[in-house]
This record gives sequence, C-alpha cells and structure tokens, in this order.
Amino acid sequence: MKKLLFVLVLAFFVLSTQNVLAYDGNFYLGFMGGTSKLDTGISSVTGTASLDEEDTALKVLVGYEFNKYASIEFHIVDLGETSFKGNAGDTLVIDGSTLVLTTNNSSIASESSAFGLSGVFSYPLHKYFSPFFKVGLQKWETEVTAKRGGTTLTVTDDGTTALLGIGAKVEITEWVGLRLEYEKQSSDINTLTAGITFAFK
Repeated sequence: MKKLLFVLVLAFFVLSTQNVLAYDGNFYLGFMGGTSKLDTGISSVTGTASLDEEDTALKVLVGYEFNKYASIEFHIVDLGETSFKGNAGDTLVIDGSTLVLTTNNSSIASESSAFGLSGVFSYPLHKYFSPFFKVGLQKWETEVTAKRGGTTLTVTDDGTTALLGIGAKVEITEWVGLRLEYEKQSSDINTLTAGITFAFK
C-alpha cells in the first residue's frame, strides 16, 4: 500500500508539472450527500433485536484543480450512525460466534466522522465528462455509546487510514458540475455519494 501511494503521488506531481504552464488552475467547492455503510461483523440477529448498518453520509470538500488530469482535495465527512438494539434472550452472530443478550433495553450506537487530503486523478472522455479515481489519507474519529438497562458507557477511538475512491464528474456549465463517487473510507466503512461542485475561475 505504501508503494502504491508513493507511485500515485509521484504521478500526480509529474502530471501537474507537465501541464501547469498550459492550464489555468482553479479552486472549487463541493457539497455531497448519500449513504454510508459500516460492516459491524454481525451477520444475523434473532428475536426483537435490530441492526442498522446504514445511514446518511454528508461531505463538504474544497479542492484545487491543477489541470484536467490532477486535483488535490481537502474534505470533511459525517459518516452517520450505526446501531444495534435488543432485549434479554435475543441472539446475534458476530464473526461466527453466537452471543445471547441477558438484559432488556440493550443498545450500541456508533457515530463516525473524518477529514483528510487526497489526490484526484481524472481522464476526460468528453469535454463535459470525466471519470476519476482518488487516493489519500484521512483522520477519523468514532464515538460508541453502549446502554445496558440503566447503565451507559461511552468510548471514543480515532486513527489515520488510507482513503480510496472512484467516480465521475459532469460539467454542467463552466462554473457548476455534478459528481458521483464511491469511497472506501476505511477497512469497514464505505460511502456512495452524489453532489454539486462550484468552480472559481
């Protein structure tokens, strides 16, 4: 993974250097929304238990387009919430092991967010349409709240991980574009978002 990141970043700077004199770069701002999915490792639940691994993802991004092939972006994303609820006697299977709840009104909810920086590599197939892929790094934070009867426990965790994504963008006007992308936010969180971008030329 480190070697791949190095090669992609090197290609990013080579493309930028070769084309910067023939292209007027510009800043752009984007607003994205869609769905996020967290793989909790839970494969099934029984009884009154419920599991929700999907939620709404919201993202704001600011980027600089060096040329039609390479951009750099900073983003902030709200990855939404994942929740599990159950009562005494309910069971769940997690990573192949079956667990039985012993207390009513048990629940676990996690909320995640992240911010990071990535390189975006595009290849225009048409004047107005460009597929792209992106690679970068981001800092994430997750807060998990567990409730068992009348007891509540809250813990937080954070870290840094690689960000990978693919997508496509359509230029509606010189200043306005549409964008669709799928991103692997971490080893267990994926997002699919669509939105609008505004270029400052």
